[in-house]
Amino acid sequence: MRHAFAAAVLMCSTGLLAACGGGSEEPAPEPERVTGELLGWRYTLEPDAAIRVGENDLTVTIVREDESPVEGATLTVALLHLAHGHGGEGPTAITEEAPGVYRVEGLGVTMSGLWSCTIDATIGAEHDRAVVEWDVR
Repeated sequence: MRHAFAAAVLMCSTGLLAACGGGSEEPAPEPERVTGELLGWRYTLEPDAAIRVGENDLTVTIVREDESPVEGATLTVALLHLAHGHGGEGPTAITEEAPGVYRVEGLGVTMSGLWSCTIDATIGAEHDRAVVEWDVR
């Protein structure tokens, strides 16, 4: 009787996990914060999901040292595979969603490995650069 009860509990638990998705969805990673190399602007990168091989979307928030948003900037985003020395693809679009909040879509990682992501932000004569590294598996 105990074995039948244990089997029933196990089957119910498995059914509940399957109904809830089984936890197969990866949670979004913690935001990554970096200070710009030239003007000291502060960048917060929030990928929609863990950076992976394929297209990736993320939100980049940029503020000055006084916490005011860096709005109206022109952003360029470039990937570099550190072991092989080649770039990635895209992004397909960069749009400013709110003052200092930029949406980067279609950033293409072409293979696993260690990648450098360089973000250049320019407003008139002001130019800053932030670099982060991602270990893509």
